[in-house]
Amino acid sequence: MWSNGTLKEGKDYQCVFYGGRLLSHLTLSDVEIEELINLLRVNRNSIILIDSDKKTEHSRINNTKSRTKTEFQSNNIMCWITNGREIENYISIDIIKESLNLDSNKPFNKYDNIKGILNSLEENLGNKFESDKVKFAKVFY
Repeated sequence: MWSNGTLKEGKDYQCVFYGGRLLSHLTLSDVEIEELINLLRVNRNSIILIDSDKKTEHSRINNTKSRTKTEFQSNNIMCWITNGREIENYISIDIIKESLNLDSNKPFNKYDNIKGILNSLEENLGNKFESDKVKFAKVFY
């Protein structure tokens, strides 16, 4: 969307998804740490997007995310940690409701758990979302 279709995934860029605790195994450090994967060896033009997992405005990000952000900044590489809980919180509730043909006045804020919100809108919907986020991303787009 940003490039009006001139940049093509697989040709000009590649998205690599990670989840769970994988971030704790990544580094940009030049120091040889056997148990960590150095992202600069994979691609010197890396960018990383990290869910903050914050449950409130005043929650703090964990040490792994802080370390990663510091390493990326010190290497002049973009690191975006979401302001809200997860990247999914950037999807408006109106888009969710319209895409899934749901009728609800339930609010959705940047610290809500989308799985819980979807389960409250329709039984088991959040569980389905968690098991196939790519499918839902296509529906929301």
